[in-house]
Amino acid sequence: AKALQKFEEAYELQVKLHGEEHAHTATVLSNMAVLVKRQGRYTEGLEMEDKALGIKRRCLGSDSQSVAISLLNLGSSYLERGMMEESRARLEEGLAITRRIHPE
Repeated sequence: AKALQKFEEAYELQVKLHGEEHAHTATVLSNMAVLVKRQGRYTEGLEMEDKALGIKRRCLGSDSQSVAISLLNLGSSYLERGMMEESRARLEEGLAITRRIHPE
C-alpha cells in the first residue's frame, strides 16, 4: 500500500510538472500499473498500461522505441491473463516497430 501511495504521488507530481500528455507521466503510469497488477488488480493495471501507451503514442509517435516496449509489455500482460488475441496484436505491433527502428 505504501509503494502504491508513492507511485500515486509521483504520478500526481508528473501531471503537475508536465501535464497528463507527457512521456514522463506515461512512464510513471506504466510503472504504477505493474504494481497494481501484482496486487491482483489486473483489470485496473491493464487499463493503466493501455492509457500510458496512448499517451506515449500521442507524445512520441508510433515509431518510438518507448511505444514498442509498452506494446510488448502490454502484450505480455494480456498473455498472463490468457487474452491471446489481444496479446498477439500488441506483441506483433511492438515487434514491427522495433524492426522498423532497428532493421537487420
